[in-house]
Amino acid sequence: MRVRASNKYGWGDFSPIISIIAALAPSVTPVITTVQLGPDAGISWGLPPNNGLVITKYDVLFKHKNGSYFPTSECLGTDP
Repeated sequence: MRVRASNKYGWGDFSPIISIIAALAPSVTPVITTVQLGPDAGISWGLPPNNGLVITKYDVLFKHKNGSYFPTSECLGTDP
């Protein structure tokens, strides 16, 4: 995108070119399911609408029994 202005003497020069991305943050992640896998847990979820851009990672928080939340390590959503 670029812009220029005009007055009674004519048009000025164009501004430098800038790029814009018409996108929003992803929508709410659909229903999450869990399964017990021995001492581990398996977690899965559907893909939320990405609203124009590819989703690059997820923020997964676990709730501690005291009510506080703690994060996992970075989740790219690619490891089954």
